[in-house]
Amino acid sequence: MPHVFQRLLHLASPHLLKPSHIGLMASDLLRIHGPVHETTVHLRAVMDWLFRSCGCLHLQGSSAGYSITDGWRPAYPETTGYIIPTLLRYQRYAGDERFRSLALTLADWESSIQLPCGAVQGGYHGRDPFGVFKRSNVPVVFNTGMVLLGWTRALREAESAQTWHSLRDAADWLVQMQEPDGSWSKGRSEATQATRYSYYTMVAWSLAEAWSVTGCEAYRAAAERFVDWVLSIQAPNGFIPHMSFSDDAPPVLHTICYTLQGLVECGIRLDRPDCVEAAVRPAERLMRAFERHGRLHGHYNERWEPEGEYSCVTGEAQLSIVLTSLARIKDDLRYFNTALKINDTLKQQQPMRTGNPDMRGGVRGSLPVWGEYSRLNFPNWAAKFYADALLEEETYMNQLMFRISSEAGTRPRADA
Repeated sequence: MPHVFQRLLHLASPHLLKPSHIGLMASDLLRIHGPVHETTVHLRAVMDWLFRSCGCLHLQGSSAGYSITDGWRPAYPETTGYIIPTLLRYQRYAGDERFRSLALTLADWESSIQLPCGAVQGGYHGRDPFGVFKRSNVPVVFNTGMVLLGWTRALREAESAQTWHSLRDAADWLVQMQEPDGSWSKGRSEATQATRYSYYTMVAWSLAEAWSVTGCEAYRAAAERFVDWVLSIQAPNGFIPHMSFSDDAPPVLHTICYTLQGLVECGIRLDRPDCVEAAVRPAERLMRAFERHGRLHGHYNERWEPEGEYSCVTGEAQLSIVLTSLARIKDDLRYFNTALKINDTLKQQQPMRTGNPDMRGGVRGSLPVWGEYSRLNFPNWAAKFYADALLEEETYMNQLMFRISSEAGTRPRADA
């Protein structure tokens, strides 16, 4: 354990040494986790944290996350965009109008900072205090797709000429940037180094959503071209090349599950069962790994061998979403059973009793918190996917209970 303390001391800052942060690191070091409450309790806590991530910036976007070394980070347009559907779904679930109002405010904010070309910028909004993003206002394909998911959902919620124009401009730009083979190689983030990205299935999903809202066939065709490209490169063992941020590194679980979720959602929106089946093989690999070991590793290589002695909490939440979707599509409760187990492990890791309101209800990027992915940080996208996983759990559980009660009500009584 001494090497752990050496690393933490090397990273130490006055902010890191706050009692709540020391307590968090101690609990991770000693593998002490909290109790599992009702799903509604955990869901409310993470949604309150997401609300706080916007409130700390006066509703001008959602903070990229809370760092235990630096505090709240600047607004992140990419993840703010796909938080919008989560806020609206929670409003329908809980009936709290604050979340609907916040979602529409964020959609307007995204429109106000949209680039003239129709794209969404990479990185933080404004100056990057950490020096990762060297240039401002760089148009990025993935970020544009993620905000497009927010605009399409906002437009379904409330008619808005501004949102309509933002949606069309963004989708048009994505189509223009696509390569003839269906992939995207231009418009990449400064934080990534790969030549192609199969996890842009999430971008294809956003174009499928734009097609469903606008009826523009060019958007559907672009989404189809991309998933055709992904399916054409999938290996016999289910692994999909180009899922990583870099060509020379194994993908993190986060981007693996981006790829799978995008495939499943495209399969649903585009009526493409082959996309769903392409996601089944890798999802089952990961499902079996979790059932065997009770955890997942941070990275997996092309032979599905685990790498990284930490857990990517964000990716685990995403896998739960994928598995619940597969349970619903295939009417196979094995997938949902594993999703419930994953959710319970995530609930145990969620800080519910800390006196630090900036941590309470949030979700680590990694376990332990000093793990490689989003180190020492509570990223807003981890909270978003965890909230989505819990909403999926609640929704599907209610559907199952309704089915069971309906079947019980129509079944003849044994003594009739």
